[in-house]
Amino acid sequence: MSQNESAEARDGRGDDELQTRERVLVVASSRALAREGAERVACAGGDPSIAASIEEARGLRGTFDRGLFAFELRDGSGIVLAAELLLESRIRGVTFLPP
Repeated sequence: MSQNESAEARDGRGDDELQTRERVLVVASSRALAREGAERVACAGGDPSIAASIEEARGLRGTFDRGLFAFELRDGSGIVLAAELLLESRIRGVTFLPP
């Protein structure tokens, strides 16, 4: 068992589980897909913020505990956006929406 797996076993959560009121940035080019992702985040106890483009995501204020990204956005790559936000310390973790 790796150190990460040991830590998850100790605190009872895996990567897909949210801590209460965790701020999550949800970025998808389809508003419907973004809303669906935001609903999942809210049901899991998180606090979602929705963006439908790279421009919208960059315009949101503050930092986020996690980002939930579509691979492709209408104005560029969700993968590149996630990397940029990680490097800028605007998000601490990344999850991608399945295609």
